[in-house]
Formats: sequence, C-alpha cells, structure tokens
Amino acid sequence: MSCLKVTLGKYCRMEKTEVALLVPLLGLCLGELLGATVQRTQFCTMGAISDIFFIGDWNRFWAWVLALGCTIGQGVSGMSTL
Repeated sequence: MSCLKVTLGKYCRMEKTEVALLVPLLGLCLGELLGATVQRTQFCTMGAISDIFFIGDWNRFWAWVLALGCTIGQGVSGMSTL
C-alpha cells in the first residue's frame, strides 16, 4: 500500500482488498498474453534442438538463447537492487 501512495500521491484510494484482487488478475492477463505469444511463435526448446539436428536451422535456437540472456540480465539487475 505504501508503494501505491508513493506513486499516486494524495489520490491513492485503493483498499487492500482491491490490491489483493488486482495483482492476481494482472498476473493472469500477462500470463495469457505471454502464453498466446509463445504458442503463436512456436517457441519450444525441444523444437529448437530438433531443428538443429534434423534440418540444420538455428533460428529457433537463437531465439531461445536471446530469451535466456534477457532473463538472466533481468535477474542480475533485479538482484543488484537488493
């Protein structure tokens, strides 16, 4: 609640129950968006490895490596703020 007061100032009128409902709903919406994107782009680790061995295509593998690098970068930057 204190974080909301800092960002919203004197206009903060959210109750704890509203925040407790907002956070899971926001997570659900973001999860649905990410899931739809991953399914639409066929982002699959096993598919990336099989593409390398069977057809010699490295595109999905490099997309997977890029996602892994971004995740590690965000984790490191998040840990440095602690």
